[in-house]
Amino acid sequence: MAWIEWHGKVLPTSDQLAKIKCSIQAPNSPARQQCWSLSLRHTVRTPEANKPKGFVLSLAIDIGNLGFQLTDWQHLGRQTIIATPDWHERTESIDPYGNFESTWLYVDLTQHDPDSNQYLQSEWMADYYRITLSPSADNLFPCEIDAWLMRSEDFHTGAPLSGEEIRLIPTGPPNLRILGLARFDSARLTFQSHNADPEAIARRRLAETIALHKPGTFSIKWWAETERRSKKRELPPPPSELRRVDVTFRLLQGDD
Repeated sequence: MAWIEWHGKVLPTSDQLAKIKCSIQAPNSPARQQCWSLSLRHTVRTPEANKPKGFVLSLAIDIGNLGFQLTDWQHLGRQTIIATPDWHERTESIDPYGNFESTWLYVDLTQHDPDSNQYLQSEWMADYYRITLSPSADNLFPCEIDAWLMRSEDFHTGAPLSGEEIRLIPTGPPNLRILGLARFDSARLTFQSHNADPEAIARRRLAETIALHKPGTFSIKWWAETERRSKKRELPPPPSELRRVDVTFRLLQGDD
C-alpha cells in the first residue's frame, strides 16, 4: 500500500510496494562493497475509455544509491537518510565498471493531458530529501519519504553553484510525500568467472555479507558471453582477470 502526496494533491492509494535492491561487489573490488537502491511505481488508473493507456498519471520514483552498508538485511529497518550536501559528498561512488552511483532522487512523470488526449512526460530531481525505513513486519519495511523536487531543466542549470547555493535549505513543505511499504526484492553479486559453481558462492556470500540465509531463485550472467554477443561473436574472450559473472537472486514472498 502506498499513499502519495504530489505537489499538494493526495493521489489515490495503490497496492504497489517500493522495491529495495542491492549490488554486492567482489571482495577484492576497489568499489564500495554494497550499493542499495530504492524504486517505486505509482499509477493512477481510470476506467474511462478516452484515456489511451488506461491511466491519468504515473510516477516512477528512483534512488540509485542509498549509501548504507549493512551486515544484516533486516537492518534496513533501522535506516534514516537526511540527504544534505555533506551526505551526498560522503555517499556518491563509482561502481567497478566506472558508472556513477547517483544519490539523487528521480521522478519520471507521465500525465494525461485532457485537452490533447496525449500523454506528457517530465523529469523531476531532488538532492534534498528524507527517508525513514522502520523495522519490518512480514519482511515489509514501513517507508516514509519527503522530497523537495525541481524540474530537471531547473536542476541542471549548466552553471556552477556557490557554496551558499549548494547548502541552501528548501523552504516550504515537500512537494513529494510518501507513506508506504518497501520490500527487499533482489540483489546482484559480482565475482570472478573462474568459479565453478557461482550459485553456491552467491549463497555463501549472501549469508556472510548481509545474513540472508534463504534467498529465492537465481539467474547467472557470464560477462564474457554477454560482451561477445553484444559486440562481435568472433572476438576472443576478455583476459581471465577481466572476466566476471553476475549472479542475481530474487527474494520470494515470505522468504527470509
